[in-house]
Amino acid sequence: MTAHAQLLEQAKQGRIDVYFVGDSIVRRWGALDYPELLANWKENFFGWNAANFGWGADRTQNILWRLENGELDGVNPKVIVLLAGTNNVGAQPRDEHTIAEIGRGLNATKRWRRACASMPRRAWRIRWACRRATSNDSRASTRRRSRLCSGR
Repeated sequence: MTAHAQLLEQAKQGRIDVYFVGDSIVRRWGALDYPELLANWKENFFGWNAANFGWGADRTQNILWRLENGELDGVNPKVIVLLAGTNNVGAQPRDEHTIAEIGRGLNATKRWRRACASMPRRAWRIRWACRRATSNDSRASTRRRSRLCSGR
């Protein structure tokens, strides 16, 4: 079964009030293979009807594709928490093309959120997980990345 199919099945499992979506960082919060993180997930979200729709290695465009292709169909969460961006950036300094790609992904996600008529009045919490600056980064590069990650 593909990752998308697994997550579509998960969405049908019952009421979801808090919907977490993102990459492997999100996935690990509720994964059996990370017992410390799973214990924290259970301690903090037990009784909240929280569901974890994180998937490893997803880039912003993958997450957007999943949302546009049924993972929220029939799901009526009160809050959606989106964590995205770190896999677009990676650990190495990137060029202007990569920065523009990330910006397009973030803007597409924002447009999708505004246009999604099936989800009126949802509370969204969006966090773009961007790479931290390193000593090798130029000040201009760090400022560009900061603007991008803050959504400005």
